[in-house]
Amino acid sequence: MLSSDDWEKAVRQSKPPKPRLDVVCVEHVIGVIEKRLAQYPTSLEDDNALLGRSSELPFNRRNAIIVRVGEKRILRQVLETAQESLRELRAEIMASSTSTNNKQKRPRPSLENEGGQKRAKR
Repeated sequence: MLSSDDWEKAVRQSKPPKPRLDVVCVEHVIGVIEKRLAQYPTSLEDDNALLGRSSELPFNRRNAIIVRVGEKRILRQVLETAQESLRELRAEIMASSTSTNNKQKRPRPSLENEGGQKRAKR
């Protein structure tokens, strides 16, 4: 997500911001999906069990459950995808921080020749 300053800068340039997936954004998406799933009074498993006895249900109620099952399946799939993306982002961050910490500086070539005197740069 862009900070207010970055958003204002993008608006002034009349360009939409470039999409950027980061940990904060993915965590936010996961939170929104989890809250949405928690708003349903029944679980996906409960709804599937109700559909198993669909001959007992009125037509409109059966259709409402079918829609609800579809919504929950979509939300679960998006949640799984977001969680996988979050794992990948965190792994990339860990890999980049580990590789940055493990890099050793190369010794700079000395300006001194074998006699201990400095030589001119060319």
